[in-house]
Amino acid sequence: MPSILEYASWLSERERKGWTTGAYYKTLDDFHLVLLCRKYTQDIQKINPALEKLSSGNYIERIDNGSSGTSFENASNPNEVDVHSNSKTFSEIPEEDTEGGELAEQTHLFAKFTCSYKIWDFLQQVEKGQIASFPQNDMIDGAFVFSDLSGFSKLCESYVDKFSGRHSAEAMAKASEKLNLVVNSVFELQIRLVDLYNGDVVNFAGDALFVLFHADDIATAAQRAAACALAMLDGVAQRLKAMEEMGMDELDTQLFLHIGVGAGKIRCMTYGGEFDKAEFVAAGPALTEAKDCGELAKCGEAVISETVLNLCKPLSPDVAQIGQSRMAGVDGLGETNYYVLNSFKEQPKMPEVTARQMLLNRLRNCDSGEVEEAMRRFVPHSISACVDSGQSPKEAEESRRVTIMFIRLLDIECEPFDYSKAETVQLLQKCILEIYAMLHRYEGTVSRFQIDDKGTVLKIVFGFPLMAHEDDPVRYVHA
Repeated sequence: MPSILEYASWLSERERKGWTTGAYYKTLDDFHLVLLCRKYTQDIQKINPALEKLSSGNYIERIDNGSSGTSFENASNPNEVDVHSNSKTFSEIPEEDTEGGELAEQTHLFAKFTCSYKIWDFLQQVEKGQIASFPQNDMIDGAFVFSDLSGFSKLCESYVDKFSGRHSAEAMAKASEKLNLVVNSVFELQIRLVDLYNGDVVNFAGDALFVLFHADDIATAAQRAAACALAMLDGVAQRLKAMEEMGMDELDTQLFLHIGVGAGKIRCMTYGGEFDKAEFVAAGPALTEAKDCGELAKCGEAVISETVLNLCKPLSPDVAQIGQSRMAGVDGLGETNYYVLNSFKEQPKMPEVTARQMLLNRLRNCDSGEVEEAMRRFVPHSISACVDSGQSPKEAEESRRVTIMFIRLLDIECEPFDYSKAETVQLLQKCILEIYAMLHRYEGTVSRFQIDDKGTVLKIVFGFPLMAHEDDPVRYVHA
């Protein structure tokens, strides 16, 4: 029988990836060792089924069902090994029954980090016998929703002040925990509504949400986007009120949603492809319109452009035109009219099965691992490393100190790139790959990539789970 160290060296590159990423390799604690031992036990049994199962009887036994940690006991040696309290208990670690089951679970998880537009694109390429290529630059007609949660920064400061009597690190941890609960609850509701109205969440920007709506015709896309905006306003207000009644402070008076909806041309671009990483970003007139409408919208309002209003007239919308004095407070608005959307007398046509569910059904019937590998590129390395090592991505949720870098890419004249030019796409691809190479060397992560009126912006983070180092600020400077 091989030793466990020999076994670790035999693992495939994909299996070993989670164990050799960043600080994970350097800080292999008891919990992570248990994961490796389990994999070791399962594979040894496959080599020789006659071997007695190592985890049977009293060799590995969960001692206390009620404790947050886990202890293990040997029949001849009762010494206990405590696992960190923020780790999953041994009985909660999912068993890998079959390779197919594991693949299906990973595919479903990676699909949560990949927008529907790219999943559809990958499935089309697989059916045609093609492989994912980079960069990609598509122009489509559709609608965009920009949803922003106002009051988030003030709420964060109030939570920190509330716990300021304690140690600063503990205060930040407590504040982060409460903020995480509130924001996740709001985002979870919004994402469900987006799926219901056949939308596609393409990006998060702090407490803001960017949603793409694409249909057979632009009118249907715009109608679904506007109806989804109204549903989000109503749903989030009710959710915050319910959380307040449950004792979560006065959230309905501190947090407000304001939403902008635009329609028109949308440029869908995909960059990267190397270092097991890729980025999807959308830009164009529809996104610019949506952000302008979002800037005009007051708390609890949904503002639509004149383009969206014309496309939504079959639904008999109730709107109020925004005056010039209010528009003057926002810089860079085009010469068009904007309206506050109050309601629809009619509802847009909706399919019996949402586009997202249809794609997930196609994924279940797709035997090719190429789609999973393509989606993996859009998953943060800290998450994919957790999955590869047998952990739940929930293990990556924690309050930690990180170093953040912002990069703004401009052309030779220090102006935002003109993405209507074919050479711009290739130039940006070279820039992204150069950034990837440096981040691969110093173990940083692209946390956000977006294109707007300010240009092409990347947010880089050093210190994510499984990729943290004591000298992350120094790595930041070198990178």
